Amino acid sequence: MGLLMSWVALLFIGLGLPAAEAQDVFVAKVEYISGEVFVGRDGSWRSAEAGMRLVEGQHVRTGPSSRVRLRFIDGSSMQMGQHARAVVERYRTDAGLGLVDALLELVRGRARFIVRKLRRADANYRVRMRTVLIGVRGTDILAQADAGVEHVALVEGRVALTSPSGGDGLMLERGGYARFAGRWPVHGRAIPDTWLNDFILDVGLSSEGTRRKKSGGSDDAPPHAVMQQKMINSLGSPSVLPR
Repeated sequence: MGLLMSWVALLFIGLGLPAAEAQDVFVAKVEYISGEVFVGRDGSWRSAEAGMRLVEGQHVRTGPSSRVRLRFIDGSSMQMGQHARAVVERYRTDAGLGLVDALLELVRGRARFIVRKLRRADANYRVRMRTVLIGVRGTDILAQADAGVEHVALVEGRVALTSPSGGDGLMLERGGYARFAGRWPVHGRAIPDTWLNDFILDVGLSSEGTRRKKSGGSDDAPPHAVMQQKMINSLGSPSVLPR
């Protein structure tokens, strides 16, 4: 048994992991990097590289003019823009039924979370920010965490937004947006064009799968709705979105 454990530790070290992480379970890998990206744990940081594998408890941060996309073991993904920081607090899966329990924290910056459809009735996928906790059921979320204000927008699916301290919540549907400035209650509204455009410029587009049908809306749709749909189309529709 001792010989086997030594062999496993050497294997993980060969993959670029510190010995302390050798017995941790992989939950994600770095799929794409542009600019400066760092991965940290227990106060120790190192430069990230494409293909690097991550475990629970690791932090990811980006530098100026930088982007990164993580691919989780169930097929879900997280894509971050510049000056962003996130933590993979927990990511548990079932070999036959995919994701069971996930908790990610967006500390600052912008991030897009594309969540594979949850197949277990008791499965949980949550994204935590300072003033809001996002509960997900297979969807495409845009989130931004800044000092004193946070934003959540929904491209696909449905999410429940609640305060980390409990109390009343808010349900967002496709195309919905909510801004949190440190207090509840919060009311949802359509995604602001300027905010969506800034998000796209920072986090970038998806190169996966096929894009959404570019209908542009009906002939009698208001110009605002048509323009917003064009911007949402430009995000791309990754193959991991629920069918």
